Amino acid sequence: MKWFIASLGLLSQLAIASEPPELSRFEKEISDGEARVRTDSKLPSQAWQKACRSALTLPLRAEVRERLSERVGLSVPGEVSFLRADIEKFNSWNESGWLHCTGESQVSDWSLNIAGLSVRAAWFLVEQGELEQIKPFLKEALSHSYSSADAVALIAKLAPEEQRLGYLDTNLNDSALIMNAAKYAVSSIWFSDGRWQSVIDLTSSCDSVECRQLKLNAEEQKEREDAEKADDLSSYF
Repeated sequence: MKWFIASLGLLSQLAIASEPPELSRFEKEISDGEARVRTDSKLPSQAWQKACRSALTLPLRAEVRERLSERVGLSVPGEVSFLRADIEKFNSWNESGWLHCTGESQVSDWSLNIAGLSVRAAWFLVEQGELEQIKPFLKEALSHSYSSADAVALIAKLAPEEQRLGYLDTNLNDSALIMNAAKYAVSSIWFSDGRWQSVIDLTSSCDSVECRQLKLNAEEQKEREDAEKADDLSSYF
């Protein structure tokens, strides 16, 4: 059986883009609808199951990348991946140090997957300083409700400082934000405007280290501001 082997470098980026970090520790292979994974790390069985499910979707991830590339006329960075798919008839077993699995993976909404990958590609390109390529990816992301809020957050992040807040107030549906990077960017802009409660609310659904620190800072600022207001009121009595 000839196995398709996913490189460790790519797997690391897959984890950053759309998977739990521990999945980057697995070697993944897939052939003829059967996947297998292994790792030297001590990880719970649940992580092994997730890794094997991820391996089953490698061909679909490649197809999403190809479809997006055709739409925007550019190559999609290989370091970025995104997929929302269903896996049915999943079955797994252990053999010779590998966890093997089979299942039928399928995409029910290609437009959502293309948009989800597109907005992640845009964020990645900005982080790499390759701003000249982001416009077609942003345009694609803005066209779908799944990714539009994350795209708006990126546009605000790139806007001149004096325009960021107004752009968010006019264009952002903050309840639709999904990416941690987008939530942090929006929260940082709100923090600069002293919107402590809004920052606290948004960062509560963000699990990055940066979000957690910003949430603590906003809570401290809010407590200080509330105490000052209480002192001002006490002067009237």
